[in-house]
Amino acid sequence: MFKARGVCMESQVKSEKNRYKNFSTNCEELLNQLESFLEKQFDYSSTSAKCFAISYQFANGDFLNKFFCIEPLFKEEEKNEILKEIKKTKGYEIIFVPSYNELTYFIIKNIKNEVCNGKINIYYNPLPFIKPPRKDENVKTAKRLFTDLDFKEKIKDPDGGLKQKALNRECIELEDHALDCYYLDGETVVHVRRPQLKEILQKIENELGIKISGVNDSGNGYHLFLELENEIDIKEWEKLENDFIKALQAIGLEVDDAVKNPSRVLRLPGSVNQRNGRRASVIYYNFNIRYNAEELKQKLEAAIKKAEKEEKKRREKKEERRDKEDEFFRLSNEDIAAIETFLEGFYTPGYRHHLILYFAGWGADEGIHPLDISQIFSDLYSKTNDGDDKKDRIYTIRDSYLKKGYDIRKFKEEIKTQWKLEEFDWDKEPTNDIIKGKGGVFEKIKEQLVEKGLSEDEAKEKALEIISKIQEIFDKARENNNNVLKIQLTADKKIYALVDFKNFWIARGVKNEETGWIDPKEIIVLGVPEKIIKYIGIGETQYEVIWRVRSIKDGKVMQDYQKRFGPGSISDILNEINGEGLRGSKKYFEEYMPMILTKLVDYENIGEIRNDIVMPGFYPGENGKIIAVKVRVEKPSEEKVKKAIEVINELTKWYANQLDKLATVLRWAAMAPFAFIYKVAHSFNDFIPWLLLWGSSRTGKTTMGEIVLHLWGLIESDYENESEKDERFQGFGDKIRYVEAGSGANTEYRLGEILRSSTLPFLVNEPGKMFEDTGVKDMIKHAVEKDEARARGERGRRRRIPAYAILIVTTNKEPPIDDDAFMSRFLSIHFSYAEKKSPEMQEKFRNEVMPKLKYLRYIGDFFAWFMIEHPELIKKNWRDIAIILWQEAYRYAGMEMPPWLTLEYKEEVNEEQDLKIEILEFMQKSINDAFDEVFAEIRRTLETTGGFEQINSLLTDAGERAKLVIRHGKITWMKYKIDRDGNEFVVITRGLEKELKKEGIYDGSLKSIAELMNWTYDTVRIGEELVKGIIVPLEKFLNWIREAEPEENTDQS
Repeated sequence: MFKARGVCMESQVKSEKNRYKNFSTNCEELLNQLESFLEKQFDYSSTSAKCFAISYQFANGDFLNKFFCIEPLFKEEEKNEILKEIKKTKGYEIIFVPSYNELTYFIIKNIKNEVCNGKINIYYNPLPFIKPPRKDENVKTAKRLFTDLDFKEKIKDPDGGLKQKALNRECIELEDHALDCYYLDGETVVHVRRPQLKEILQKIENELGIKISGVNDSGNGYHLFLELENEIDIKEWEKLENDFIKALQAIGLEVDDAVKNPSRVLRLPGSVNQRNGRRASVIYYNFNIRYNAEELKQKLEAAIKKAEKEEKKRREKKEERRDKEDEFFRLSNEDIAAIETFLEGFYTPGYRHHLILYFAGWGADEGIHPLDISQIFSDLYSKTNDGDDKKDRIYTIRDSYLKKGYDIRKFKEEIKTQWKLEEFDWDKEPTNDIIKGKGGVFEKIKEQLVEKGLSEDEAKEKALEIISKIQEIFDKARENNNNVLKIQLTADKKIYALVDFKNFWIARGVKNEETGWIDPKEIIVLGVPEKIIKYIGIGETQYEVIWRVRSIKDGKVMQDYQKRFGPGSISDILNEINGEGLRGSKKYFEEYMPMILTKLVDYENIGEIRNDIVMPGFYPGENGKIIAVKVRVEKPSEEKVKKAIEVINELTKWYANQLDKLATVLRWAAMAPFAFIYKVAHSFNDFIPWLLLWGSSRTGKTTMGEIVLHLWGLIESDYENESEKDERFQGFGDKIRYVEAGSGANTEYRLGEILRSSTLPFLVNEPGKMFEDTGVKDMIKHAVEKDEARARGERGRRRRIPAYAILIVTTNKEPPIDDDAFMSRFLSIHFSYAEKKSPEMQEKFRNEVMPKLKYLRYIGDFFAWFMIEHPELIKKNWRDIAIILWQEAYRYAGMEMPPWLTLEYKEEVNEEQDLKIEILEFMQKSINDAFDEVFAEIRRTLETTGGFEQINSLLTDAGERAKLVIRHGKITWMKYKIDRDGNEFVVITRGLEKELKKEGIYDGSLKSIAELMNWTYDTVRIGEELVKGIIVPLEKFLNWIREAEPEENTDQS
């Protein structure tokens, strides 16, 4: 059906402020919210976004798809063709909208009655179409990802009470959007148990590093949205959407993976879900949380790979477990009877299947023998007159263990005896039921307690009490059966480690081929680990071990103590254990202990993997606090801070003409160690840039970088001895170098080692390839803004490296200033040639000031103390925080902060660039003058030999003209050189220096010209003579001439 175009113009739309006034107040508010939501959802700039669809679903299941199309985007013949096609297609209606600005007005006007009445299902398409009908092929562009989280469970064999709940569409709304609802789908009872939203969002953010842009309540589940920075092609979108769903599934979320095609509909906010009677709604939507498609793709792919790797590990562990019959723990008859007493009142119709399913899963998780679990439910089957098929009950136990990695068919005969069965098909196909384990048992017990009249809180408390008592029984079984832990050490399964928690030793065990037992041999080490903590994400993996030592003689405990080893590498830990005198067999200690400790981490009650930080610096703590790790923080005395400020005052004399630069660097220095916390506190929407000090040599830039390090006590000379520094950094005083040559950071690996070492600032002198290597530059871009950097690993895999550190880079060479994205990550300060310090002045500074710089660390001490005392400051802009820190330091010392500390460095007019241009213009003029002379000599020859193409090239290409002049040697100070490998160079000699002085352009040396132009200055052989000169690859020089050639000079005659 076609609706005629409306007469409402844009001006009318704007004037109709209360266009929903005829509806109830609630509905007016609902329509206003819906209009606001659709305005943002349907905000597209692509001409492929021509139509937007709303769909009605009626009680009989039929759909009516309403297409709202922007009329000016269609040619008349296109429109007629669409109308012709739509008339042939059932269930479609098209409304042509006069302009894009009126789109949502027309939509709301058209659907408002149905939305407010709430009697039909209403859906919308989050992606636009180029034309109807609603097909994937008609979607060409997208600017968001979406998915549907589903929390429905269809209940098998529901009892009367559950059916009544479903008929009544009983729905309890819990805290933070959680739901507990029942409804009927045909004859099937559907139970919706939707978790709290914060659990979902925290899981996604913690495990994927992604913040969700928006969440809608669909009536049952959650619709999640990710906004993209730009509209992307639908093919790219489909890949990204699939990755989004895979990543969510990889972290254990129940995603409806049918909701992923471009033309998919979602329930419209404000409409009523006809199954359960709830209105869908927008829970929150922040359209400013947007993602770059490429960066998002990399995040999602990394999450999927990680999940696949973990799944592979789980499968491998399951395979290992299948062969280990002796891994099961047995329950005593008393324990079995006690558990039956706890469960009997809850083994009721409608709950039996899930109670067995979840309890058997819990038993498998705890390693309880399947025969004991089978015995419990065989007894309950008889006691409660369970009328269902015994085989179904057995299959449920089998499936629970199978999904936990245990094939228990070896116990088939015993199970048949327990259940008094002659025969059954053990290999029947397993079900797809979800095994919830302990949590599922808790849910089913709590539900029944609520049905029996207890309040939600009372039922929860009672259910927890029952679960705790059963857990105590399981724990006791494990303890009674688990005095000795066997760890396989060789592939042939002959050599084991026996970790004896009763006698407190670890021994080498050898499998006895006759008996199958593992016989203990040599003691490897005295004592056993009670806890092994593995710290990941901090460079070299670190371990911390709590070791228990106990010796007993004649029934009397001779010694019993705990010892903590680490944090450190496995090698460090073993050295400490050896130093404690606990080593047994030297040979087997060295051969097997690294493997034993590594494997013990995987044992649930021993190992623990943490992302905690053990590297020095300042990190975000709980409740917004700032914590110092491996850095001693104490408030310095007023006298010490005053002494440090006196050094600052002295520095102003040496940097009198550079106070804006000194002030900018000192303010940056105040915040540098807090850069990592700052990124985290600002949700990675703001960052402190790295510091780049570049320009001419001997201008004080490297010293400024070192001043930053002195401020935080990171230079060796700041301390009288090594132990003083070691005390300050709590054992890390000699483990980290905060000053690196460029070669120490010019590869992804080397830069990664710096980034993960500390949150404190590092100084890198002359970065070299660090600013040239694409991989390193990409790492820098990411590391400055995010909490991790990405580097290429083996076989093309990306390594994720914690980006704790902040860097100061000093260089004489010009950085890649044309790379705006790269340079935006730096606070760039340029030091010009005019700022050079004389050798005498430098020597004086070294003698008089350098020895005093060690006192600056007292100011850093104050800054650290003040930030920890006032962690709320980190939420402010970093430049404002820096001013506050300096003001407080001066105030603490009884002084007033001088105004010059607020000076801001501004990029001055680039005098060097002007000088470069003047030198370039002189060289171009010299080349052009010489060219006229050479060209006059060769032109006639070229014309008579038909070299018109070469003539044209010389007249139009500045580089070709320069090459001709250089090769003919027409400029005395510009020499042509070719080396043994055929590489061509231009050598510029001191004649240029003299010419520039004569012209009044520049009176510096040839070496300083090379430094200015970023060229090489060296000794070179010209003919038989060795000369000092500037050496430039010929092609590089010619390109420079070409790029600098004014447009009017490119067309000469």
